[in-house]
Amino acid sequence: MISRAAPEAPAGEVAGAAKLPSPTGGAEGLIEEIQDSIAGALRTAPRDVAKKVERIGLGLAGQVDTERGVLLGAPNLGGGITSPLDLGKPLERKFGARIVVGNDVEAAALGEARFGAGRGKRL
Repeated sequence: MISRAAPEAPAGEVAGAAKLPSPTGGAEGLIEEIQDSIAGALRTAPRDVAKKVERIGLGLAGQVDTERGVLLGAPNLGGGITSPLDLGKPLERKFGARIVVGNDVEAAALGEARFGAGRGKRL
């Protein structure tokens, strides 16, 4: 999901999104699908927004080392990811933006707390 945070748009407004089914091609297939998803979100975003993207957030169903941008394990992704998989560095090189990797449930809760039904509630 690509969100706008530029002065001309309110923070949290979705400017482009893409969602793909979970791949079964192992770590390489998972990275390819994530790259395709990011590229799809950037394609659907207004051109002026897509050019200004500084950060891209990934919410993944699995255990994540958020500090290093590494997926530690995800039995439901890529046919089962059982070894640490660095997503941050290769995706940052590909898209020229900081990649923030997190757990999908934690990312959803943070989004609700900041922009949705949980706005103003204590975490």
